[in-house]
Order: sequence, then structure tokens, then C-alpha cells
Amino acid sequence: PEFNTKEEYIEKEREKLIAAGLWNENFRVFFEHNLQQLPNGKFTHCCSNQVKTQYVQEYWDVKFERYYEKTRCPVLFLPSEEEWNDEKVRRNLTSFASLLDTYEIQHIKDSIHAYVWMQFPIAAGKAVKRFFEKGGWTWREQEKC
Repeated sequence: PEFNTKEEYIEKEREKLIAAGLWNENFRVFFEHNLQQLPNGKFTHCCSNQVKTQYVQEYWDVKFERYYEKTRCPVLFLPSEEEWNDEKVRRNLTSFASLLDTYEIQHIKDSIHAYVWMQFPIAAGKAVKRFFEKGGWTWREQEKC
């Protein structure tokens, strides 16, 4: 879809999130930076359908057990509320975690998978900071992984 202004797009998304009880100003910042201006002056999503389709095609068949078997860095899992309450997802997290040398699973109450960083940026940031401090890691060490 195309929008005449960034604000038109943000307002459309804002209405949906207000109806779901999720809106806060962190979403505004995300949406402001999630648009590109077209040659006709209108705005559309930065992530086109073509890019989304390619992403799904690339990752649809990823076998996470193979991925985590190869992972040597510490991993912090931040499951959403729905994931945390789903026994199958929790079993999968535990299974994937068992393939890692160092991991932690931290649940952020009331979080939604795609929105946790916009819903609870302070809580998510503190979770990551605690994880790093607990392991004595620095951000630079994590970048090497």
C-alpha cells in the first residue's frame, strides 16, 4: 500500500494497535523508520512483499536444531507470553537450549513475539544487560560470534 504522508501510515497502524491495547510511542519511532518514499512522492513499507517472500523462502526450511548445534556464543531466549504459555514451544526452547553451551531463557510478562522490544524496551534491555553481566561478556565479544 501507498500513503500520502508518513503520518497517514502511522495513524493507520496506531488505530490498530490502540484497538489491541498495545500502542505506545515506541511504535511511532519504529513506523517512522519503516517507510520509504517512492518516486511519486508517496510512502510505502521499506520491506516490500518481494523481500518478505524471499525471507520466508530462505528461512521456511531452517532446521533450528542444526543451527543451534553450530552456535558457540551464549544465547538469550526471550519468549513472548504466548510462547511461554505454550507447552510445545517451551519444550522446543528447552530442546534447542540443550544444544548450547551457554544459554538463558527469560520471559517478559505480557510480551508479544513481534513487539517485545517496542512494548517493553526497558525490560528487554535490562534482560540483555543482566545476561551479559552474568556471563561477564561485553558487546564486542558477542559481535565476534
